[in-house]
Amino acid sequence: MTKQYAERDAMALDEAGGYYMRHVMAMTGEKLHGKGDIAAELGWRDMQIAALQQKLDAVQEEIARRDAIFIPVYPDENLMNKLTDVFHDTAKIHCDEDGVFVNNAELVITAVINNYLQSPDRNQLRAGSKEGGV
Repeated sequence: MTKQYAERDAMALDEAGGYYMRHVMAMTGEKLHGKGDIAAELGWRDMQIAALQQKLDAVQEEIARRDAIFIPVYPDENLMNKLTDVFHDTAKIHCDEDGVFVNNAELVITAVINNYLQSPDRNQLRAGSKEGGV
């Protein structure tokens, strides 16, 4: 079996935010003295961390998927920044534990399309073309 626990600097943990003494006091107050009780708590926390890591991985995969779709369409960074500004000026964004939602997506899409149609650089926006050609 590989070693699971390293020697930790308790003082450094406390200096970083009271991470050691807070747990010592809680374990003492809750009478968590046995290895089994402490291992159960650590196991539960590991499970929570694993669930959060899965959510983070899923979000990173979704960002990569969207980047693969959208970034090649807008090769000009300045133009992409302009369209992003239009989006942020138009979007009504709502965030909660389930995700991020745009409340007026139709208005955002219309604003981005109108900005695109008015852009003198619109020929640069052809999908799959970084040279402005078809």
